[in-house]
Parts: sequence; C-alpha cells; structure tokens
Amino acid sequence: MQQQPLTVSIRVPLRKGGDRPPHERPQRLHLYVDETDFTAEDGRHLRGVGILSLSTPVGQELIDRALDKLRNDPDRDPSSPRFNPAFAKKDQRTLDERFFHACEDSQNGHSPLAEEINAGIHGNFVAAFVESGTRSGEEAYRTNAMRALLSTLKGRTAVSCTFEQWGHFKELQAKDLIEYMNEGLRQTAYEMTMLRTFYPRIDVTVEGKKNPGLQIADFLLWCLVQREFRPSSTKKGEWGDRCGLFRWANPGIPEAEAQW
Repeated sequence: MQQQPLTVSIRVPLRKGGDRPPHERPQRLHLYVDETDFTAEDGRHLRGVGILSLSTPVGQELIDRALDKLRNDPDRDPSSPRFNPAFAKKDQRTLDERFFHACEDSQNGHSPLAEEINAGIHGNFVAAFVESGTRSGEEAYRTNAMRALLSTLKGRTAVSCTFEQWGHFKELQAKDLIEYMNEGLRQTAYEMTMLRTFYPRIDVTVEGKKNPGLQIADFLLWCLVQREFRPSSTKKGEWGDRCGLFRWANPGIPEAEAQW
C-alpha cells in the first residue's frame, strides 16, 4: 500500500534555544519556494516542496558572509590535518559560482551557511512530500506547493512569493498555481460560510538557484530530507540542529496516514 502524502512543519528560530520573539504583524510576508526530488532510504522516490516564510527578505549579504567564512576556512589549507581533496573540489565550485547548493556542497560549505542561518534567519519552514510515482511531476509539484502555501498564509498580509525555476515551471505557471489555490479557497468559503477565508495579495516571481532566499530554502529542505527520510545517515539531525530547526508541532490524522 502506498503511503499518503506527508507534510512536515518546522519553525526556524532567530535565537538559539528556540526563544520566540514578541508577536508582530509583518507588513508583508516573503516566501521562498524550493523543490526537490530524491530517493528515501526505504527505496521510495519522493518529490518535495519547501517554503521558507519570513517577515523580511533574505539579502545577498548573508550569503556573502557565509562565502567569506568558507573562503577563509583553515581546513581548506592542504597542510591542515583535516584537509579533504574531495571537499576542496566542491568548495572551489561553491566559491567560483558564488552560491550554495546543499546536495553539491561539502561539510565545509554547510558549516558557515548553517551558522549564518541560525544567527540571521527567523521565520517558518514548511515542507510537503508525495511519492513521485503516484502523480506526474507537474501535478506533484502543484499538490506539494498548495499544501505548504495554504499552511503558511494565515491572514490578509500581502505576500511576495519567489519560486525556484525548474523544468517548464516559469512565472505563468506560478501565477496559475496561485489562481488554483484561490479557487480552492473560494470553494471553502462557499461550503463553510462560518469559517473566515483570506485572499491576501500574492505577487509572484520565478528565479534561479542563486537567489539568496532560495539558497536558504534549498539548504533547509536538504536538512529536513536527511532527518526525515534517511534515518541511518550520519547527517540525520546535525545540520538541521545547527541551522536552528526544531519541530514546534507534529499533529497527524491516523486514518489518512498524513502528518503535519
């Protein structure tokens, strides 16, 4: 029996220890939507979407600080006892191209990025996964993004939503996805008149992997995949912990085999 889609909700705190900041209503939410495709340890082929939600946009300066730390990492020196030639090749790729890509970076690259995320990022990270064999790629992406978007949008706050460009998914498809979501909200408003339904303004853009916010979302999604789907991995919780990821809620519906 194939498992139903899995949704995992995780919060990214600003302060170490998971302290929550005073409640503030942001003027605008900034969402970064990243996509992944991978094989779980149990052999399932999964497609996932992760959404990082912040009250302020991610600036290039965070990425630049992490790159500077990587550039000056003493373990990159061939005379260091911790020097690793395989890491050196990956690190040079990261520095030459000036962006982080979690599945291609070494531990040297992961470390400064995780440090900068823990120190400078506060918000929520939500991810959704489905078995890619049960749906087409486009439909699986739409299902995942819908599930994650709806759990992220909680009110009337305007939204800037940046999607990762992949395959044939471009700005037109992104706008179609938002309209698809609004259609579902309209149906809910019609059938459940006592339940408040919000239609925030959502401005969408589609950008490449070098967008700073998408680099953060990519790394957090990679961390989550290690933790949830590769339990024997030596990286199971290490990098997520170093980013400051912690689970603040984990309810489920046993009948649907679903999890949030």
